[in-house]
Amino acid sequence: MEGETDIEKAAAGGGQAEVLSPTEILMLFYAENYSQDQQFFEGFWYYDYQLQDPYPTLQMLWEQGYLQLGDLTGTLQRETAANLRQLLRRQGLPTSGNKQVLVQRLLDSVGPQALQQLFPHRRFCLTEKGRQIVAQNPGIYYAHTHPNCGVDICTAHQLCAGPQNHLTALYAQLEKKARQQLEQQDWAAYRTTRFGMSQIAQDQDDQRRALRLLAEVLYCDLYQLGADAAAISRAKLPTGTLRALRAVQRALELSDRQLHEALTEEFSTLLSPRHELPDETCADIVLDALGAAVKV
Repeated sequence: MEGETDIEKAAAGGGQAEVLSPTEILMLFYAENYSQDQQFFEGFWYYDYQLQDPYPTLQMLWEQGYLQLGDLTGTLQRETAANLRQLLRRQGLPTSGNKQVLVQRLLDSVGPQALQQLFPHRRFCLTEKGRQIVAQNPGIYYAHTHPNCGVDICTAHQLCAGPQNHLTALYAQLEKKARQQLEQQDWAAYRTTRFGMSQIAQDQDDQRRALRLLAEVLYCDLYQLGADAAAISRAKLPTGTLRALRAVQRALELSDRQLHEALTEEFSTLLSPRHELPDETCADIVLDALGAAVKV
């Protein structure tokens, strides 16, 4: 993503308006986890977005008015409850209550001046300008946190601009990709794309559609088994797929028998990829794997 972190300048209303890159927008989603003296960052900034040092991006967003330094209360609220309780314990104070109670107890009992010394560096918080950018770009964060959806944050930024729901836009893009993969009979890629679509369907609370998509994913997984009984007995279906299937089963309140019937019906509608296993046998394998995964 060479050059992605550069700020492009676009004329707007006779002046100059900053246009943030997808990586810079993604930084806004994480900025409130960081302080003004932040030294360590998550590895994905380097491995996924080639930011060897993310701090200059954070500083730029601060200078451009997307971020500001939070106050003492905000800094305490972003501490973990465990850290707050540890501090209260050292002060001989009660440690009961939720985070808001813990913060207020520290402010009331320890006092701002002492807390300023304990927490000299403020965490960042979004300004109204920053909150608007975040609100307008949910697709970027979704693509980053759902790598299996098969859409990178740059593509998500392009697809999700405007009023269209970001999940709808991402799903449509994956559906287009799946059609191409189906025509090419690229079953491995097709399987991955359909799994990404099933995740979006679950997030849209369309559990029936998610079940149909997961059935296709499993059908592709079972394709490699052929009709070899020994291979079937050693079948190992992906844990992530089984976990997603169990979540859909619970959402639809299906018993194992009902899930078996639903999968058999879905398998019977699939013509590709063609394999020699009967539909009921495919469903048997899936339910056996699902049961084994639960035991583990």
